[in-house]
Amino acid sequence: MKKLLLGLALTLSLGTFANSGEIIKDDQIIHLIKTCYRFDVDRTKWVNHNPTSYTTSYTEYGMYTEAGAYQRSLELSQLYPTDIDQNGNGYLSLHAYSVSNISNCTGLIPAISSDN
Repeated sequence: MKKLLLGLALTLSLGTFANSGEIIKDDQIIHLIKTCYRFDVDRTKWVNHNPTSYTTSYTEYGMYTEAGAYQRSLELSQLYPTDIDQNGNGYLSLHAYSVSNISNCTGLIPAISSDN
């Protein structure tokens, strides 16, 4: 099934470029394929260099190319930065992203966010 979807994605992508008269190189094809990615952010509030029980977790799914997923991870890093001052007060943010199952990106459910 994966090969069928990959073949369909390549056919659609190549067909778009073929109609424009542009020549596609083999190394460009990989940049056209979108994959389902999962992005996670965990934030913990720190007071006097000690973590508190206040944590926030954020999870988001989306269809991106490899470069697009990297760009989205940078955007989330800017939205949820680690900002601890010299006294040890602030928020520590941990960021991660990875390829996810396609079924996580096909639903109409918006990004999931939860506070603990």
